[in-house]
Amino acid sequence: MALFVGVYFDNLMRGKIAQNSLYRWSAGCFFGLLAIVGLCAPVAAWFYYRDAWIAVASVSVPLLIAGFVAVVYVWRSRPLNVVAVTAALMGFIVLSASTWLMPYLERFKSPRGFANQVEKIVPPAMPVYIYADTMNDFNYYMGRETIPVMANPSALDRVLLSEAQGYLIIKERDLDRLPQLPREWIVVSETETSAMWHLVRLRTRAA
Repeated sequence: MALFVGVYFDNLMRGKIAQNSLYRWSAGCFFGLLAIVGLCAPVAAWFYYRDAWIAVASVSVPLLIAGFVAVVYVWRSRPLNVVAVTAALMGFIVLSASTWLMPYLERFKSPRGFANQVEKIVPPAMPVYIYADTMNDFNYYMGRETIPVMANPSALDRVLLSEAQGYLIIKERDLDRLPQLPREWIVVSETETSAMWHLVRLRTRAA
């Protein structure tokens, strides 16, 4: 696809392909749509997600500027300038997203902050379990090669009936389904991410 687009614009610049109404309207509508998105996204963020305004604007402003400038170049029959604006837009989007947008989204998608809290609370020699989650996020952020997974309530019951001590990382939705884990056992909770996590201190229970 990249080669196809490159050859197409090369032929436009060399005059081998006419810059007809199909090219002008399709390219003009595409970049015009980018400009509209770049204009509307910060406005919507201001009214609905004000704390995300800077992150959204960091990506939207390049879209607005590049979209408007590209439309002008399309109608002035300057395909080389359209290509240059597109390349510059991609560079600015990557830079803006990595600087402002991704760090903002990280607190909702990444458990790094909660993993750091768990690492400070749990001694290195104390076992840590995780309930019904096979992702390796906590292994990575906590520097633990192994975090055993409790796949079901029976696995949890076996640990609670043993003499072993430890901690359990569990999501809110799973904690609600496990009456054998009183909320008084919760040591710390994470409320910033899309999935609420809890760190529970496991205690031995009689059979």
